[in-house]
Amino acid sequence: MKFLGKLRKPNITNVTSLIYSVAGVMLLIGVTIGFGQVIARYIFRTGVDITIDLVIWFVVWAALLASGPVLYEGGQVNVDFILLKFKGTRRFVIDMINFLPLFIYSGLLIYGGVWMVYSDYVKHMVWTRFIHFPQWPPKIAIPLGMSLMLYYAILWARKTVADYRRQGKDYSGNYIPITELPEKSKC
Repeated sequence: MKFLGKLRKPNITNVTSLIYSVAGVMLLIGVTIGFGQVIARYIFRTGVDITIDLVIWFVVWAALLASGPVLYEGGQVNVDFILLKFKGTRRFVIDMINFLPLFIYSGLLIYGGVWMVYSDYVKHMVWTRFIHFPQWPPKIAIPLGMSLMLYYAILWARKTVADYRRQGKDYSGNYIPITELPEKSKC
């Protein structure tokens, strides 16, 4: 049992880097397949119909996998001109209210995604293309991506609560608004 003491909790930065790497590779594969499909279709006057689906699957997988870390880092698109006016308890309450739909939405998509994947697997659903491909493997991206989103949302909520407890009336959220980013150097 000594080896259990040597196990460390995974660092969130390492996990996030791994997720970004996997999403980047999937995006690269999707773009490469799409580029190859364009070459095959317009230069060689041929193509395989499943390549269009593969491009979509890889891009969706990349987007859903990266959505959780992007949320945690505050990289999502948001309207912050109203939020910038609030500080302290009001801002904290608004942040917590904003988390509620995210938790509900992620939970519902996890539940619905698991049932969709399960029913496709049980019914042996396939796409009738040049190559018969089961429908459930690409659809695993929905519950998996939303599980990661929910995990990172919980981490973000915990970070928000910790920041509010530490900063009190000076709490102004845990992301850098676009209006406060430093200017680019004029080199």
